Amino acid sequence: FPVSADAGDTLTFYLYYHNSSNYTTANNTTLKVNLPSSQNTSQSVTGYVWADNATNATAANPLNQSVQVNLSTSQSLQYVAGSAKWYPNQADWRYASATSFPNDQPDTQLFSSGINIGSINGCWEYSGAIVFKARVGSTTSSQDLSVNKLVRNQTTGQTSYVNSTSAYAGDRLNFQVQITNTGNVILSNVIVRDQLPYQLTYVTGSTQSDGGYVADGISSGGINIGSLNAGAVRTLTFDATANSSYSSQNVTNTAYARADSVSERSFSASIYLSPVSSPSPSPSGGLSIAKTVRNQNYSYGSYGESASAISGERVTFQIQISNNSNFTANNVIVWDNLPSGLSYIPGTARLDSGYVADSLISSGGVNIGSIYSGATRTIVFDASVSSVDTGYNQTLTNYAYVRADQLNEINDPATVYVSQQTTYYSNLTLTKMVRNLSTNQTGLTTSTNASVGDRLMFTLQLVTPVGSNQYNQVNNIRVWDILPAGLTYVAGTARMDGGLVNDTLVSGNGINVGTMFSNQTKTITFEATVNSYGAGQTMTNYAYASADGLAQQSAFAQINTGSIITTPVVTPIQTQTPTPAVLGASVRAVTGADDWGLKAAASTMTALWAIFILYVLMEHADFWRDKKLQFVLWKLRLKERNLKA
Repeated sequence: FPVSADAGDTLTFYLYYHNSSNYTTANNTTLKVNLPSSQNTSQSVTGYVWADNATNATAANPLNQSVQVNLSTSQSLQYVAGSAKWYPNQADWRYASATSFPNDQPDTQLFSSGINIGSINGCWEYSGAIVFKARVGSTTSSQDLSVNKLVRNQTTGQTSYVNSTSAYAGDRLNFQVQITNTGNVILSNVIVRDQLPYQLTYVTGSTQSDGGYVADGISSGGINIGSLNAGAVRTLTFDATANSSYSSQNVTNTAYARADSVSERSFSASIYLSPVSSPSPSPSGGLSIAKTVRNQNYSYGSYGESASAISGERVTFQIQISNNSNFTANNVIVWDNLPSGLSYIPGTARLDSGYVADSLISSGGVNIGSIYSGATRTIVFDASVSSVDTGYNQTLTNYAYVRADQLNEINDPATVYVSQQTTYYSNLTLTKMVRNLSTNQTGLTTSTNASVGDRLMFTLQLVTPVGSNQYNQVNNIRVWDILPAGLTYVAGTARMDGGLVNDTLVSGNGINVGTMFSNQTKTITFEATVNSYGAGQTMTNYAYASADGLAQQSAFAQINTGSIITTPVVTPIQTQTPTPAVLGASVRAVTGADDWGLKAAASTMTALWAIFILYVLMEHADFWRDKKLQFVLWKLRLKERNLKA
């Protein structure tokens, strides 16, 4: 719907996203806005959204929606610097605190390459929005910029940038220079320089612009960072070491910036320098590496130490590097040695969701910079599975390696089991039973009687029959349980074969059981209580299991809180033939009972919403007429293919 505004008004835009495919994850979900900079009486603002594995929303062809802004005079729309905020997981932007954009992405990236908000799970609870403001500008142009300079001591483990810090001779310092276009037009030929005092020495090759390495020169004449849009911020970082001195002293380091038609601006940071060496603790610990893999072609496939695949399928490897030492690891180099039978897919390597060079797949590897004590970096990349000889299967072991300054090289493998078989047998079964602990019920049954307040124990059994596929194993098994509203999970009671497991068992995420071999059984138990919502009815509690290459399994147990169940009947669940559905189509699940109650509830809710909306329109009509509070809601629903991730 169109919005009307006058010069000087401020408009608030609400860019909404939602992954509507339950039990899926939209990888590298990215949102972008096209905010026109030209002057006109009618402006069209367009929002975009896409994800790596969404078939209907790709980077080349994203989902998009526009809103029309009608202006009383010819004007431009100018982004209000710093106003773009992220509110994930249904946070209310009017009251909740904003969440920082992942990986320190600047807010202005929303209007260029887009903001990557990472992996978004399917379901309403994970929906969210990016909110930003734009001012209806005047025809008068303003050119100006500001500089901010901060510092931190890397050697002492300082993690936050500050205006001043202390250092000893030999310490390594990280400097941050932020250049902001405070005007309302684009600035051209923005040049940044930093005048290091003689007490500091620049570290060659350390300069980065918005996280990407750039040529040296910032401390010797300056570097040209190009153009800067109105309201945009560019962040440069570089390192320097503290030189020896004969006495303690304050050292001031000043950064400068200028642009066409804008004279030079400056800002300083200070260091209190002591002449002796830093009394750092004795180094301990080191790096750790964890290599895992998943098959993109299998629904619900999660990362594990191994995965099954057939010729032509695509697998994703994940490498996690953690610094378990008490010091910063510098010049961390990671590389991966793909075996014959796996072919790297160019352009798929990412570091913490940002792209890295394809040289990862070589002995030279990639230098991911420094990792601070306690920090973890994650690299992922894709590979395709080559064909195998007729009548043969292959076991492909892929190693990842990491090394750093003063730290020895370590490695970790992940395995891909390759076959020519196109389908696997149904080699995983799931059963579910229950017993009432409050009535001292001793045996497990598929149904039980209970009252409000009773405590129940549920038992799930996973069984892999003899001859479970050609490798006699089932990989990446995931189990989850969906409790009905009348049951409340007792936290901390989930166990597998007697050992504690995560409480995420009773959520859509579930738990990863890992690999099970032929003729093996795993038993999972957890407890729940009957709450007031469970009174006077028969509740059905479903459990689910999935694994690489297998159809999703389900089993249920029933709890009767009304009439007594006299003859429990167990009916095997027949495997149904899946029916393809078009993306966006409505799918109705039939539970086997009349759904008149659901229809009645839906009708009641519809009526209540209609009454509420009518009340708002009648009682608060002035709110909707206020141009400065006019509010644009974009519903960019992200639908991805059914679990092809």
